[in-house]
Amino acid sequence: MARAKGDRYATAGEFKQAVQRFLRGGSYLPRLAFAPGKRIITEGEVEEAAYVIVRGRCELSRTIDGQKRVLQHLGPGDVFGETALVVNTRRTATVETLDAVTVLVVRRSDLEDELGRETWVWALLKALAQRFVELDAVLRPLVDRR
Repeated sequence: MARAKGDRYATAGEFKQAVQRFLRGGSYLPRLAFAPGKRIITEGEVEEAAYVIVRGRCELSRTIDGQKRVLQHLGPGDVFGETALVVNTRRTATVETLDAVTVLVVRRSDLEDELGRETWVWALLKALAQRFVELDAVLRPLVDRR
């Protein structure tokens, strides 16, 4: 739609590729910024969102026998909370910022729009997430005892 022809896409195919790159990059997803020491998700909560770290570092922990146990450190490109996008379950861990953090927020509706809720891809993703939740329930007591 640029005034000068040289500033426009030469074909509809080029425009389509640009739109696909935009969508794949998640540029349309909301971003949230958190100060150091802030909690992004809390173990036991129910929420339909996942997060992709754009900038900063986080600490993923779980409460075991009343004590906080750090399981993992996360940085740019890491994703957390992804199971909540397809399975209604409680959060299995807490994520807190170690420094200033910016995340992309992916809601269940974003994933449904992207994949289509009635597709085989959605069914496969939901089955995988459910199996992960079931496996976590079996393995959690074993891991927590270590």
